[in-house]
Amino acid sequence: MLVALVALPAMSQDAAEAPASAADANPPPPKRWEASLALGGSLRSGDENRYSGNANGMLKRLWDRDTATWTAFGDYGKTGGKADVNDFGTGLEWRHQFSGRLFWLSNFGADHDAIQARNVRIAVYTGPGYRIWEADAEKRYFDVNSGLGYRHESFAGDTPDNDLFDLRTGYEYKDVIGKVLEIEQKTNLYTPLNEIRNFLAHAELTLSVPLVGSLYFRNSARYEFVNEPADGKEHSNFWLTIGLEYKL
Repeated sequence: MLVALVALPAMSQDAAEAPASAADANPPPPKRWEASLALGGSLRSGDENRYSGNANGMLKRLWDRDTATWTAFGDYGKTGGKADVNDFGTGLEWRHQFSGRLFWLSNFGADHDAIQARNVRIAVYTGPGYRIWEADAEKRYFDVNSGLGYRHESFAGDTPDNDLFDLRTGYEYKDVIGKVLEIEQKTNLYTPLNEIRNFLAHAELTLSVPLVGSLYFRNSARYEFVNEPADGKEHSNFWLTIGLEYKL
């Protein structure tokens, strides 16, 4: 049974606005670079129940209408008392904003997951998106997106490789509750047009609370459903991660 994390955006906006000042006439230049590094511990359930340490990094470059984002992650744990890397990967996203609410989103990703017996998954997608709601361009919005792409998966053991042509559909929601709690949720469904039974779904919810300066407490829950997993593996995996994040 596919479980999805669902959040509904709060459509209200603060009625009060700060009065105009002399500084408004000469605003600071827009921020062109953003970066973050998060370190934490995870509890994973599904194919194996285990604790592990992990790291996540992000680097973003912003232009007037384009945004490029690079991400990387790694998860380090133990199997039978022996240390190993459970999973690691990287991704690159390019977003071009058209006039109004319409945008174009392109993604590339590659990852390895020893627990799911997956040697490598490589995927690339591109397609349109639309911003349904926005109260702040960076922190409060609700986007939907779709696209076409290609996914290659290689497995350990006797499971055959997959070469799939996917239809991707998904949404991204960000909001700030009480001016402190930052919420981010992403959900995507990947449906192969050439082999529908090989669909998979991702859902991730992240909660961040500022501590001191650029240091944040970060809590995330991630769920993945694979309809055709490797031989002997589970359909569902769930990760719960708690840690600290430093934002630049």
